[in-house]
Amino acid sequence: RITYSVYASHLHVSRFGYIKPKSQLLYDTMDEKELKALFRKGETEVTELKKSTAQMERALVSTCALLNHKGGTIYFGVYEGKIIGQEVSDSTLRSISQKIGQRIKPQISPEVKVLELEGKSVIEVRIKEGNNKPYYLDGIAYKRVGSENVVIPPDEIERIILEKKKGHWDEQICEGAKLEDIDEEKV
Repeated sequence: RITYSVYASHLHVSRFGYIKPKSQLLYDTMDEKELKALFRKGETEVTELKKSTAQMERALVSTCALLNHKGGTIYFGVYEGKIIGQEVSDSTLRSISQKIGQRIKPQISPEVKVLELEGKSVIEVRIKEGNNKPYYLDGIAYKRVGSENVVIPPDEIERIILEKKKGHWDEQICEGAKLEDIDEEKV
């Protein structure tokens, strides 16, 4: 049986001021058997396993990479596929959330919670795919390739930014167009 302690309010306020019920932000949860199988499988393109929060620097790189990829989950308290547990306090959870919020730009708010597995605490940090790519950790953009985090090359960053700015052709302004240019029969 898994016991959850969620470190987050029941409402999420986005940076644009919209309020959404937390239930709209949560992923489906796995049972203990599925989580153990996931841990045995090891790291993947959407799963990162950390022994403890002492590996927070590497977890921040993974967070950035997951945001620029398709999202994923980071677990603290899992080593070589085994649940070893992690000391957890409110300040530990707050520190994870604050470090992610302070060092990754554009800023995000991850879902951080504690899972009780085999009588041990495992911290789960869920990262949704970013909708404001590219994301940077201390000015460097990372992406996920398999189970690795790699720096995104400048030409790829440029492509991501251009794709983000590119709208639909019917939304673009046609410089120099006049009202007489419109064919009333075709409209």
